[in-house]
Amino acid sequence: MSSGGTTGAPKLSWLPYDLGLERQCQEWNPLDASSVLLNLFNPGRLWGSHYYMQELARISRSVVLPTGPFEQSEIPNWIEIFLRAGVNTLAGNPTTLADFAESCLVHKLNLPITKIIWMAEPWTPQKLESIAMAFPETSLWGNYGAVETWVMGTSTPKCTPNVLHLLPEHIVECHDSGALISRKSNGWAIPLLRYNLGDRVVPSQCKCGRGRAIRVLGRIGDTVSLRSAIFRAEEILEIVRSVSGVSDAQIVLSGKTEKNTSASSITICFTTFYESRHAQLLGETVRRQLVTSFVHMASILTKYPDALHVKCVDNLIRVDRTNKTPMIIHR
Repeated sequence: MSSGGTTGAPKLSWLPYDLGLERQCQEWNPLDASSVLLNLFNPGRLWGSHYYMQELARISRSVVLPTGPFEQSEIPNWIEIFLRAGVNTLAGNPTTLADFAESCLVHKLNLPITKIIWMAEPWTPQKLESIAMAFPETSLWGNYGAVETWVMGTSTPKCTPNVLHLLPEHIVECHDSGALISRKSNGWAIPLLRYNLGDRVVPSQCKCGRGRAIRVLGRIGDTVSLRSAIFRAEEILEIVRSVSGVSDAQIVLSGKTEKNTSASSITICFTTFYESRHAQLLGETVRRQLVTSFVHMASILTKYPDALHVKCVDNLIRVDRTNKTPMIIHR
């Protein structure tokens, strides 16, 4: 298997054929023999998520349609197959799942989706809203892991969105330089001893009341150095998404510097459900919100007026191999 390669080159990993799922399913498994799973994860290029869903379906005696993601224009040709197969469960990352939900709404496709398995990136409010509109009876089941470690944490429908719980026999040490994961072999995919995940992980609380809750804030490299001032990508994007009318957002770095996370200027690209004639006004609101939210931003723009740009786009940039939407794009 290989990592998704969202923030760098793919990395090769070796895993046992059964992926440790006999042990995992003792703790977490939303599938059973009544499940008809539409696997929306991209197949190929050794990316593990697609094959994980296939094996989880096999061990659960579920029916699975290993299709990968769909373009909106493809949906009409597949409606009959979805209905005849009795699709009632979806698996994918939040970007792909929201795309599928919006396609179903556009084409008035009412699928009786009762379960959604998600992983690989966090939910945004707009994506959750799309899911709720298209599949009002569904429940969300989350996974957290890496191809080098396989699944380490899970969530159930009772959990707070984007909060997960460590599986038994897993220990995470939270560090600014990347969370360290350890676990015994004991039936899991592979043993681990303080492996650096490269993720910023923090302890959390969950509405389900269970302990060992964590939240993944992003990659340790998801910071931006703009004219020597440091900003965390998730904090920038959280502010942008909080502006009424913004659906989602992404940071594009410009300017050649010594480090990939440094830039002479940044562009905040955002999508909106508003009409295009409102986009400029919305962009001005986003810019104003960023300037007032960060102490250093106003002083940077006083000296370098072109250091910050805000742009409304039709679609954010994705990773072709995984269909994930990175926080930061380098140009």
